[in-house]
Amino acid sequence: MGWWDFWYLKLNQWEPDEVYLGDLTDKGMTGLETELRMEYGKKLDREGATPLSLPVFPGVFQPTGGYIQWRGKEYFAGDQVQTPVSDGKFAVDFLNNTAFYRAGLKPWQRGLEIGMAHGYFLIGPFVSLGPLRNTPEAA
Repeated sequence: MGWWDFWYLKLNQWEPDEVYLGDLTDKGMTGLETELRMEYGKKLDREGATPLSLPVFPGVFQPTGGYIQWRGKEYFAGDQVQTPVSDGKFAVDFLNNTAFYRAGLKPWQRGLEIGMAHGYFLIGPFVSLGPLRNTPEAA
């Protein structure tokens, strides 16, 4: 993330009071609970966490309970944003099991595994779906 993106995010960052949390009176929340919820939102904002909300219809966002947060204190040190997708358990485990990141592989094993994966994805569709798939030479 470059300085322009950071400046744009800071310029357009919502105040916690602007986030639509639904009609809290319908959920049985008292005024004190509403104030505590808003204070928690302000605390997250001070820590650099942005609530992750999904658009319900134009101008109204439904909170998801997830947060987007910086990893460290230096905003410009590369792609340092934690999101539910980039920092989730499935994504981290999937990337750690790829040949590029797996520990204990020799360079030739790593290259062989990456080459086989590329061959499978590049040549496999032509072998199984190409016009010569029913010929004896294809098998």
